[in-house]
Amino acid sequence: MSHNRPRGYAEKRFRCHLEQFEALTAIYQSFAASLSANLAGSLDLLQTNRLAEIKERDGIFADLDPALWISGARPIPGEAADA
Repeated sequence: MSHNRPRGYAEKRFRCHLEQFEALTAIYQSFAASLSANLAGSLDLLQTNRLAEIKERDGIFADLDPALWISGARPIPGEAADA
């Protein structure tokens, strides 16, 4: 195996992640603009499909709830609720 193969793979994956980040940024900006235009935060079919494609490809933590990392978002099972 040559030394260029791992580097080429790493560069390809980086470009893929960068493209996905740019797509997510554009989708978010479109969503935010629709909120400020009182369109209830809507996405078009192309955006919805792109989100699903990214999630399918790189959604490795689908069973984790991001709200678990927000302080006070909800009680943690087994912990006493703050009074």
